[in-house]
Amino acid sequence: MTFPRLPAEIVDEILSFLHAHPDDLRACSRVSRSWLPRARCHLFRHIVVDPSSDQLLCFFKETPDVRFLVRDVEIRGRATTSQGWWMNGADTSLSLSRWPTLGARMARSVRSDAVAFEVPSWLREGLSPSPDPPSDKTDQDSSHPSSSKSIAANSTVHHIFPLVHTLRVSEFTLSPGVSSFLAAAFPKVTTLTLSHCRAMSFADLTSLFLAFPRLRALRLLSAEWLSDRKALPETYPRLELGQFEVSQDIHIGPLVDWLLAESAHRSLRILKCSIGTRRSAGALRALLSAAGSTLEHIQITLSKSPDPTSLLEAAQLDFTPCTRLRALHVPCGPSSPTRSPAAATRSLSWVLALLAHAGGAAPALAEIRLVLARRALPALNLEGLDVVLARTCYARLARLEFDVADAGTGGAREDVARVLAERMPIAHGQALLRLDYRAAVG
Repeated sequence: MTFPRLPAEIVDEILSFLHAHPDDLRACSRVSRSWLPRARCHLFRHIVVDPSSDQLLCFFKETPDVRFLVRDVEIRGRATTSQGWWMNGADTSLSLSRWPTLGARMARSVRSDAVAFEVPSWLREGLSPSPDPPSDKTDQDSSHPSSSKSIAANSTVHHIFPLVHTLRVSEFTLSPGVSSFLAAAFPKVTTLTLSHCRAMSFADLTSLFLAFPRLRALRLLSAEWLSDRKALPETYPRLELGQFEVSQDIHIGPLVDWLLAESAHRSLRILKCSIGTRRSAGALRALLSAAGSTLEHIQITLSKSPDPTSLLEAAQLDFTPCTRLRALHVPCGPSSPTRSPAAATRSLSWVLALLAHAGGAAPALAEIRLVLARRALPALNLEGLDVVLARTCYARLARLEFDVADAGTGGAREDVARVLAERMPIAHGQALLRLDYRAAVG
């Protein structure tokens, strides 16, 4: 019995619904030769590479065409260690207390580790499509910061993922050599995310950003560095970031200074940040002043600060330059309904103070989004929020969205919607209220 052949467009549409189900995609790849390339497009769009990825890297060497299907890559280095891995047998006086993002009570611990600054051998060997192993001299020198030029000169050897646009680097030790290697292997990266990464200096950190000339979105979840002891080379091209995201675990001050010095903020449209100290708030104020005229979307939270209201009053954030600001998102606390019950009951008066500052200075503001757990809703002065948003400076506001996560033990979506409508009658009458209700599963 013969079955009618489905048009290629229909097959593509069917397989597109399985992008999050790799087992089903593997089964589809064995249906016929015509289904194999279509299934591979989804199977290899996002990959994760770590020291245990020998089989995956060997597959890319044996099937080089597949590397053109990869768009998103996450590279995971070795696990984070509390020992002094940054020591290279040179300066034994460094201690963990000098890391800007670590507490002063961390114990001093040093360890000689020459491998820390090298491109990991598993990554170098796995990402090189050349069948000939590198010479001893090349392998030794390429790990040293001064060898970045030699690595860049051999970049054609490492262009194995030429169409990757999103790169996430986790648990990595950064150096100019590592930066040059990654930039050569992934030359078209536009979005870079760092998580649990470390560098000997701030210059080593920023050398990674500058190594990607197409970079437009920079997300810094956690990174650490020592005091800067060398200047950046002047040969890097200028960056023009469109998105900048930084978490509370990042010392934002040096980053803002660097952005302004490099003029990388000139095209900044999206800014996401978490503020926990007055120094960070001051850096944010400087960034708003410099980049406000281009910003269209701001996400800001002070929920992790011990006293967010006092911090906001001391910071005196000025949104006056943000003339093009259209969307303001404010995470008001833990987004998970089951985490940090004490934090969920803290006062959210800082949210009203923030919106009072933003409204009068952002005439184009059309959307406000508040993210919080349902148990935190009573801590938010909804009546006061209703009065603030009724001011004439919010005349263009078209959408007030509550992103509410619920543990599922105290009611349903209709109850939350009713509370919002009763406590915010002005916003409800103007049809501004929107509710994105997420119930916990299980």
